[in-house]
Amino acid sequence: MIIMLNKSNLKYICCFLLPLSLVSGSCKKMIGINTPTNELRSISVFASNGTAESAGAGMYSSLYWSKQLFQSSLSAITGICADEMKYLRNTNFDQYMNNTILPDDANVLQMWSELYSSIYQANTVLEGVNASTAVSDSLKKRLSGEAKFIRAFCHFYLVNLWGDVPLIMTTDVAKTSVAPRDSAAKVYRQIVADLQDAQNLLPSTYTVYGGDRTRATKWSATALLARVYLYMGNWTGAEEQATAVINNTALFGLTVNTATVTPFLKNNSEAIWQFFSASTATNGYATEGGSFVTSTANYVLRTELYGAFETGDKRKTNWTRTITVSSIVYPQTYKYRLISSTAATTAGIQEFPTVLRLGEQYLIRAEARAQQNSVSGAQTDLNAIRTRAGLGGTAAADQATLLTAVEKERQVELFCEFGHRWLDLKRTNRLDAVMKAAKPTTWTTINAALFPIPQTAINTNPNLSPNP
Repeated sequence: MIIMLNKSNLKYICCFLLPLSLVSGSCKKMIGINTPTNELRSISVFASNGTAESAGAGMYSSLYWSKQLFQSSLSAITGICADEMKYLRNTNFDQYMNNTILPDDANVLQMWSELYSSIYQANTVLEGVNASTAVSDSLKKRLSGEAKFIRAFCHFYLVNLWGDVPLIMTTDVAKTSVAPRDSAAKVYRQIVADLQDAQNLLPSTYTVYGGDRTRATKWSATALLARVYLYMGNWTGAEEQATAVINNTALFGLTVNTATVTPFLKNNSEAIWQFFSASTATNGYATEGGSFVTSTANYVLRTELYGAFETGDKRKTNWTRTITVSSIVYPQTYKYRLISSTAATTAGIQEFPTVLRLGEQYLIRAEARAQQNSVSGAQTDLNAIRTRAGLGGTAAADQATLLTAVEKERQVELFCEFGHRWLDLKRTNRLDAVMKAAKPTTWTTINAALFPIPQTAINTNPNLSPNP
């Protein structure tokens, strides 16, 4: 099971989910800090540069290490909902395979809660540094940029998984506890504004972070903005932002694709933004998505994905594997391999969960160019990805075939990475057709495109309404 909602993680439920009378203690926990690199525990943390810097680092630590969402659940649950994976160990995830998720689903509640918890932390940092007279102007600038980036990142997933959602721009519980759903268009406008601000506030290199690509830079904001513009149908904007990243060859370049050199290694040239992972740490995504219990298969790739790879595609060779259980061969994702601390130590390498990478930027630009009838430009970008995969040039030669080719390349390039496939099918209005073909006996309604608003949130906030 990926996630269990228990006492240890209930404290992360966002304040606006709770009635006002219950919120004060929860919010104090959320903004407090025992260890400054983990959670914000006191506003006094902004009394110096050193503690404010720790609070900034804490946003990332909380986003990944204190939560399951980006360790495994987002990739796994959306992959099961879509046509990427099946979960065979037991029936615990049948509601995702059958797209029959109910409003009381604990995993969906936790995903919702963790995203809003991270937004709360980002808002706390923004308010804290702006109110501080002790933090230097240069650090205020960078931490504000990092907080706006994380706030935009979390709102992006909220609006794409749930549709209209509350846009949370403050830590004021009197407002957040009764915040209504805002239109997706309004949320997107704020995401764009936050990312544009972040571009101007964030550093343009990783030097300030010691070379690690685990905190936001101008290029993280630019890469995410390219994705956001693509989702919004702003083809010119998407192309411009992706081009800015691709043209920064001093920092970024496509990696080769072998069993030992991948875009998922620590600080590789393709990485734009990664989550930090200790050298001996178990990779949560690898553990969930690529492991199996003796004699029982857990997550396996669906034939719709495994059969989509062309002959000779290095991605199939190097990013998937097969296991045999009771004489049955099962394919699995194998993008991340260090499923135990022993494996990490033995391998002598580090894998950092990679959230934004250059490969996606080429595919964003290819799609944006195709939408603008730039045939040769779209072909060039597709071929950059295909060449890295050991394949020949694309045969697509007009807008329609190019868009189909982009969808296919995104399917086999970005599979099982932070929900790309599920969100791609939704934004291109292909979800209903693809799911009817992949799951003809269980896919019954396009309403399943959105996760249900958690019942707990609806019960405690009178201004929230359910999804259909």
